Amino acid sequence: MSSNLVNSDWLVANLDNPNLIVLDASMDSIQGDNSATEYYIPKAQIFDIEHDFSDSDSDLPHTIPNTAQFTAGMRKLGIKQNSTIVIYDSKGIYSSPRA
Repeated sequence: MSSNLVNSDWLVANLDNPNLIVLDASMDSIQGDNSATEYYIPKAQIFDIEHDFSDSDSDLPHTIPNTAQFTAGMRKLGIKQNSTIVIYDSKGIYSSPRA
């Protein structure tokens, strides 16, 4: 793959790849409109920025987790060194870049 971005045709063609991990990083907007388009992608798992991937010891929201917490979250999602990861969110590019 020569790009970090994939299109829906590529995703459909690769859904059966055992190394493919699809992550839904959707979350509510901090400000403004919380309407979103609902997407269902087979095999998608929730990348929970609110809980699993925020520092639980911080008083600030959405603080990057420590290494141990991040590693545990990655293992829970089945991510390995040879995984191909596709990340999306319901607002386009609101929270997926954070993931």
